[in-house]
Amino acid sequence: MPVSTCFIWLLVSFTWPLSLLAKTAPLLDKSAAETAVNPAVFKTIETTISRDEWLAKLTRIAPPIICQRLFVKPSSNQTLNQLNVDYNQCIDWLPESVTTCQKQYYLTIPVMLTTADKITWSQRLGECIGQDFATKHLVE
Repeated sequence: MPVSTCFIWLLVSFTWPLSLLAKTAPLLDKSAAETAVNPAVFKTIETTISRDEWLAKLTRIAPPIICQRLFVKPSSNQTLNQLNVDYNQCIDWLPESVTTCQKQYYLTIPVMLTTADKITWSQRLGECIGQDFATKHLVE
């Protein structure tokens, strides 16, 4: 696969798992036990969280979510294997992209995030993380 085609394909592949961050954005301020007991709570209760607390949680959960999805999906797994990128490398490299994107958007992210803000900023940061990661580590 030519490098430019590979790069575009990887960006598209990253959009898929990163969009999961937006879907899990409300979960960033709830425990797993709360989620299991009452998943409807996220649709009925407007929760807010501070920017710094939310970013810290996002930093913790983004790498395993993104990397796991990339290695589960056969097409992205095949491409990553062709590029000799394994799961541990993905986990090691991804936090750098998370940090880069958080710094890029920090001042524009609201100081307190609502549920809607968490979804919006998960999508925006997810796109940034995917592009940054692919540019730094997946383009020859």
